[in-house]
Amino acid sequence: MIMSINDKLLSLSFDEIYQYDMWSEDLEEFINFEGDFLGRQQLAIDTIQLLMTLHGKQDLLGYVSKLAEIEHGIQELQPWQRDHVVHALNSFILGIYINEKFLKKSLNVGLGKFEWKLAGLMHDTGYPLEIAMGISKQFTDKVNEIRNEIGIDREDVFCKIVPLGLDKLQNGIKSFDLISERILSWDININAEEEFELMKNDGKVCHGIISAIAVLYVIDMLYEKFNPNRLFEDTFGHDTNINWNQHYFVNDVVSSCAAIFLHNLRNDRFENTKIDPYKAPLAFLLKLSDVMQDWDRPSLLDIKGYNVENFNIEVVDGNLHFKVKPDIKGIDGVRRIDSIRNDLESTIVMDNIVIEEF
Repeated sequence: MIMSINDKLLSLSFDEIYQYDMWSEDLEEFINFEGDFLGRQQLAIDTIQLLMTLHGKQDLLGYVSKLAEIEHGIQELQPWQRDHVVHALNSFILGIYINEKFLKKSLNVGLGKFEWKLAGLMHDTGYPLEIAMGISKQFTDKVNEIRNEIGIDREDVFCKIVPLGLDKLQNGIKSFDLISERILSWDININAEEEFELMKNDGKVCHGIISAIAVLYVIDMLYEKFNPNRLFEDTFGHDTNINWNQHYFVNDVVSSCAAIFLHNLRNDRFENTKIDPYKAPLAFLLKLSDVMQDWDRPSLLDIKGYNVENFNIEVVDGNLHFKVKPDIKGIDGVRRIDSIRNDLESTIVMDNIVIEEF
C-alpha cells in the first residue's frame, strides 16, 4: 500500500496534537471522513470553532471563527473556486507536523500554539470577498463582451470591491501601522498600507490582506470591550476566565495577522527580502503550509481535487522533504511540483527544504 502524506499526519503523537487543543480522535475523524465534500466542509468548520474556543484566552477567537462559515454558506455561488475551509484545517494540521518535526528539532525556532492556531486556521477568512470579485467580474466581462460585439469604442467596465474602515482600530490606531511595524521587524521590506493601495488600484482582491485586517479588527473590538485601557497586566472580563492582557495582543495577535497579510502577496513583492524562518518563523510556517497543502481541494474543473497519494512529507537528516508525483498538473497544464517549488523559492528562504518527485 502506498504511503501518503495523510499517513504521516496521522502518525503525530497524542502529545504533539494535544498541545494545540486537538485530540487524536478529532484528527482521525477529519482526515478519514468519508462523506461528501459539503459534509467534510461542515466538519472542518465545527472543528475550527472547537479549536478556537478552548482554554482561557482562546475563547476570544470564537467570534473570529464565525468568519470561516461564510465560504461554506455561499458554496453554490462559487463552484469554480478551490476550497479554503477544509484547506485551512488541513494546512493547520500540516503546520503542526512541520513545526514539531522540523522547525523545533532542526531549526530550533518552534512556535507556540496560540499564534499558530490564529494564523493557521484564520488565514483565508477574507476569501469570500475574492469570491465576490470573481462573481462581479463575470458580469462586467459580459458587458464588455457585448460592447465588443456591437463594435463601440469604450473603456472596459470593471468593479472594485474594497472594504472600508477595517483598518481603523481603537484610539485611532491603524492596523496597517501595526502590521507594517511587525513585518519590518522580520527584516521584510513590505509596507502594509502600500500593498492595500496597490490591491485597490489593480481592481483585485487579495484575500490575505483582507483576512489580516478583518481578524485584527474583530479581536481589537473585543479588547476594546474587555480591556479598554490596554493594560499590560492580567485583565479578566466579567463572568469569564479570558485573559485580555495587552501583551497577548501586541505579541501574538499582531504577529499572526502580519503573517496572514504576507501569505498571499504576489511573489514579486519578495524579490528583495524573502521570509526567513529564523527571523519570521510564523510567517515562514504559514507560507510553507499554505503552499504545500494542495490535496483534497475540489473545484469545478477537478471535482475531487488532487489525490492525497500524490503527496508525501518527511524530515531526513534535518532537512524537510516535500514529495509530489511528477505527472499531476493544474488546469493550466503546469506540473504541480513546478508550481509549488516556484512559489516557495520566490518567497521564502529554502535552506533545509527540498521539493522533489517521488
